[in-house]
Amino acid sequence: MLRVVALLEAIKGLLAVAVASGLLLLTPDDVQDVAERVVDHLHVDPATHYASVLLNFAGRATPEWMRLVAIGALVYAGFRIAEAIGLWRDKSWAEWLGVVTGLIYVPFEAYAFLHRPRPDPLVALLVNIGIVVFLGDRLRRRGKMRVLAEALLRKA
Repeated sequence: MLRVVALLEAIKGLLAVAVASGLLLLTPDDVQDVAERVVDHLHVDPATHYASVLLNFAGRATPEWMRLVAIGALVYAGFRIAEAIGLWRDKSWAEWLGVVTGLIYVPFEAYAFLHRPRPDPLVALLVNIGIVVFLGDRLRRRGKMRVLAEALLRKA
């Protein structure tokens, strides 16, 4: 199971690298065209929430915005790929990274589901919670949670 999570994180990291590369190579008009083609190719109604968000962002793309998003995507990719490598090698620091970064998404995914109760945000939320619980349980069984608690108590 740990390697499945590692592969999932690696895929997310590689997709972020692809997005960053695309943003650095495209013009704002290209971004708008790609967004429209993706929505059309997936046969998604442009009025749906995610499609309209994508098209709205693409329509407001500027070279500066594209560079900023590309840098953010590369930072995100770095975290995901580092986590994937660490998980593949069974490192506890990677489990910590997975738990912390996974917990960051939970409120946003919960909000997305509560705001628009649909299967996709629910699946994202449940998968993310499942990964956090899985990695947290591995840390607990390793005794790493106890070590952190003791360190925090000593500082207090």
